[in-house]
Amino acid sequence: MTFYAGPHTTSADKERFLGASAAVVAVEQDWLKRVQSSRLYCYHLPPQTFECVDECAGYFVSRESVLPARIEVLEDPVVELQRREAELRVLSNLWPLRDGVVASSLQFSIIRMWNARPRSAA
Repeated sequence: MTFYAGPHTTSADKERFLGASAAVVAVEQDWLKRVQSSRLYCYHLPPQTFECVDECAGYFVSRESVLPARIEVLEDPVVELQRREAELRVLSNLWPLRDGVVASSLQFSIIRMWNARPRSAA
């Protein structure tokens, strides 16, 4: 899951969830080795035909085919997050943080929560 302050984020939510970080990427402990060993491909696309479909999560789509202006290979995702002033948070369970972020005034994306551990019944 990822989250960051948006234009309507309260100071209290910034302090509670972000601290000094500009953005947070949170993963469960079981995923850390996969994150560390992943190679990411960052596609730089021309913006002209894209439209925002989810401002909160920052999702954009183009209804036309586009070719990337450039493809950047990111060999070390953890270093790239730090370079972009994002904090990597490693947790045993994402659900408590997810619930707090969803109830907050933060911008967020939780599209991959199906990869999280099951929500406990307790």
